[in-house]
Amino acid sequence: MLKLRAMLEEPDTPAQVLRVLRRLSMAPLTIHLNNSTEMLEFMVSLSTDDTVQAAVLAGVEEAAEVATLAARVVSVWEAQLVDERKQREASARHAGRQKADAESGKAKKKPKDPSCRACQGQHRAHTCM
Repeated sequence: MLKLRAMLEEPDTPAQVLRVLRRLSMAPLTIHLNNSTEMLEFMVSLSTDDTVQAAVLAGVEEAAEVATLAARVVSVWEAQLVDERKQREASARHAGRQKADAESGKAKKKPKDPSCRACQGQHRAHTCM
């Protein structure tokens, strides 16, 4: 990801920028990856860059494609990060409920089987499992 970012920071040609953006459009972005590379912020700055916007207004076809593709990558990545945050919050809530149930003694216990001697407290191996 950092190599792709370096290629975007100092591109050789507009075609190279488009190739890199196409590769990035297929790459998922996680919270950890974004925190370590700050790619989302970089892509936002690229899509709103004055040079790119001026080229778009001037009618340069490749600039319009770069701006469109960068905006699409930003949109997809933002949605991925929102989904990941929601999943983390849901799993944290679930873990919190399990911990609270265990502490309060409400943990699910297996009901006693009346035909199993081990369940009835007799010293036998469990046969009801």
